[in-house]
Amino acid sequence: MASYNTIKGLTVKYLSADPANPEDGQVWYNSGTGNLRVDGMVLAGSWASSTAIPTGNQRMGAAGTSNSASLLLGGDNVSDTAQTSTFEGNSSSWTSGGALGTAVANMASYGTQTAAMAAGGGPRTANSQTYDGSSWSEGNNLPAAKLELSGCGTTASALAVGGSLPPFTGTSEEYDGTNWTAGGTIPTVVSNNGTVGTQTAALTNTGYPGYTTGTWNYDGSSWTAGAALVTGMAFNRTSGTQTLAVLMNGSSPPTGDSPGTQLYNGTAWATGPSRAVTASNRASSGSATQAETMSAGGYPNKTEVEEFTGPSVITKNITTS
Repeated sequence: MASYNTIKGLTVKYLSADPANPEDGQVWYNSGTGNLRVDGMVLAGSWASSTAIPTGNQRMGAAGTSNSASLLLGGDNVSDTAQTSTFEGNSSSWTSGGALGTAVANMASYGTQTAAMAAGGGPRTANSQTYDGSSWSEGNNLPAAKLELSGCGTTASALAVGGSLPPFTGTSEEYDGTNWTAGGTIPTVVSNNGTVGTQTAALTNTGYPGYTTGTWNYDGSSWTAGAALVTGMAFNRTSGTQTLAVLMNGSSPPTGDSPGTQLYNGTAWATGPSRAVTASNRASSGSATQAETMSAGGYPNKTEVEEFTGPSVITKNITTS
């Protein structure tokens, strides 16, 4: 039988302090603290409750780069009446923002709290509107009236994806800050889906109808099939980028609305931590890696808001417990 000396791997380093840039899986002994340490331990993400919005709406749009600078817009209530209200969030409270010029729900939305856009939506419209942090103004229309669409980007470079004309469609439209023009067409119909990224690097899922697990990536001109979702979802929203995303707020038969989330690392989708609130058609904004992803409102007229802390890689002590 081989002795330990011949089968052992690298020796454990004896250091007075943690190394500045440890590698994943690296182990060392910190003589200063008396702890055996390892780097590269992955912590799962988690959801936590946040301040509720003043009025419960569903099918709202959202913009913002973090929970501390979020914007919720439009949506509709239990009587399916589109709203003009907006709410600005700062992680601890919500205040009313400027009213939309046209009431709209189930639209594509983009941008930040002080530079946002809404395009399309219901009642079925081709209208687009832009926000400067205090008031909304009319922009140029989409090439065709759509609802149940999604989008990503900024007020200077946006992408609208899928939706219903009717019928459901896989078309996308690009915005250059002034005009909308036709973009690439997805080979399948896409609606009530979640879209993230930029105009030249976007990620979307097929959504409804079908509740399939299909996803698609956009390079600024054409769409290609991406990694399959764990579970097919529609009536969802997605936050993050083309290579790092969290999908949430969806519905899938036969169970209906789900509190589940799915996480994407640029290669594959995995099941994420569940939310406390079971709802679909919620609004979301933010990143996928920090406590900056927001999930708010939703069917049927929810007021709850949740914040997501994404997975993280940390250094931990090695113990016997």
